[in-house]
Amino acid sequence: MKRTISIMLILGILVQSCTTMRQSVVGEKWYQKSDKPVGGHYDFDIIQTPTVNDGNLIIKLKYYGEFPFGKIEIIEKRKYFTTWDYWKTNFLILPFIIYPFAYDGLDHLEGQERINSAILMSILAVLGVGAIISPVILIPLMILDKDDDEIKKKDGIDPSDNLISRKKVEVNVNEITTRKILYPQGSKFKNIYLENNNITKKYTTDYSGKCNINVIKDFNLKQFYKQNENISFTVYDEKRTRIGSFTLQSQNWTLPYIKIRRPIPIYGESKTGEVELGRAKPGDVFPILYEGEDLLKIQYNHQIGWIPKDAGQKFWAVPDYKQ
Repeated sequence: MKRTISIMLILGILVQSCTTMRQSVVGEKWYQKSDKPVGGHYDFDIIQTPTVNDGNLIIKLKYYGEFPFGKIEIIEKRKYFTTWDYWKTNFLILPFIIYPFAYDGLDHLEGQERINSAILMSILAVLGVGAIISPVILIPLMILDKDDDEIKKKDGIDPSDNLISRKKVEVNVNEITTRKILYPQGSKFKNIYLENNNITKKYTTDYSGKCNINVIKDFNLKQFYKQNENISFTVYDEKRTRIGSFTLQSQNWTLPYIKIRRPIPIYGESKTGEVELGRAKPGDVFPILYEGEDLLKIQYNHQIGWIPKDAGQKFWAVPDYKQ
């Protein structure tokens, strides 16, 4: 009885050990390895650009620290009990385990006869035990089988074989990367530099990292002879390291004007027809309200006037333009 129990225990151990294993990476995650940055850099956001109503540019300075991150792979380990595992357990390994028990039981025989009889008894015992306990082993495995034919196919396992367990483990991988994390500016005031056409101006951010800049005045961007000019700026940090660049469009803060070249009459409209409102002399400047095919609609002494398109030179300027 004791030997039978021993054989059953050994067989149970074999079922667990004589299995087919498969594994694959099913996910990953990263963890921060240190609170100390290994580097960092500044960046900025444009919060506000100049307009006709507000000529200020607002920049917000940001700082990104670069921190080391390690990688963890999530590995799924799958254990199968296949047909081959069954034959291997019952007919290749079990005879060698039963043999010592059979040999001890044939103490009335000696020499080669005892050895041969023990071998024969082991084989017969395996056949008998295998036939008896096979259902005991296989039926529970079939019940426990995690019936996933797709994963069996990927693992090269026959769908009729049994997937008896699957578990996930986390494994540290020797792979390190850096990730950028935004630092709050806090109460630190930082100097930045703005450059345009070889003109560089220094500014200081407030407690939140914002900087209010009157670019129109500081970089003399009041007047242009094209409807739109792209104005490029380069931003540097306090160490004069380039952070980045951006472009502003002058049409966003300018309006059209005309500067008179020759003496001309300015006409208005009344119920009886055209009426002369006054005369313009060379150098006079008027805002253009509308551009027609041959005429310009202008503002003249708080009135609406009309003059020829070729009466002067058009330009674009900020609304508070002074002659």
